[in-house]
Amino acid sequence: MATFEKQPGLEAAHPQVEKSNVIASDVSSSQISQPGDYDGDLPDPDVGKSDEERAKLDKALVRKIDLWLIPWLSLLYLLSFLDRTNIGNARATIPSVEKTLHMGGRDYNLALTIFFISYAGFEPLTNIAIKRWSPRVFFTAIILSWGIIMTLMGVVHNKQGLLACRWFLGIAEAGLFPGVNYYLS
Repeated sequence: MATFEKQPGLEAAHPQVEKSNVIASDVSSSQISQPGDYDGDLPDPDVGKSDEERAKLDKALVRKIDLWLIPWLSLLYLLSFLDRTNIGNARATIPSVEKTLHMGGRDYNLALTIFFISYAGFEPLTNIAIKRWSPRVFFTAIILSWGIIMTLMGVVHNKQGLLACRWFLGIAEAGLFPGVNYYLS
């Protein structure tokens, strides 16, 4: 990270900040925020409530969160399942995806398998990614990439394009299951 030697007026505004160790990401247009400025003590909104009242409030909050999150996460799982299985529907159509994309032999099986190779390979990496970014950013990124890949899968003209789309679809979907588990825990 970049550091600044001295900022004019810095000492007057925040005398506790050392002059030589001001980090660029800590300097904003009007104020400086240091990790040491926050002591972790927020006021308790449940002051004066009994343990039973607190438990009741906690239970109501968890229920409200569950009623909001679970339907959306269930919809994502449904879409994930549909994306994984849609290639079987494409094979059953007339003319089939194999004839249209000039696939022969084991090409269809390779298209099925390549999805799960990338899915299994990138699932541990998505665990790292969701801890690095917030769930809001993480889920938005994988869902947008998922949608773009599925759209591109509809316009492929050869088996190489299908294999590439299936590979990247596996990467995009790899974050859903561990991400939802992390988000709900």
